[in-house]
Amino acid sequence: MQSLIILLLVVAVIAVGGYLIYRRQMAQNNMMDLPPPEIGELVDYTADAPDEPGSWRERFQQLSLPGKS
Repeated sequence: MQSLIILLLVVAVIAVGGYLIYRRQMAQNNMMDLPPPEIGELVDYTADAPDEPGSWRERFQQLSLPGKS
């Protein structure tokens, strides 16, 4: 009797695992059918470089308080 219960539990675990794997594969297949998301215009961040301070005084003025000590 115990061996029958253990066998049924093993079969149930295998069936649930197979079902979860099947669902995961189906979800991945459905994602492949979707078009890529629209992300808007591309931005070139290298085109406009920020102004860098020229002298040491300008650099010191832009430092944070812990950097000045």
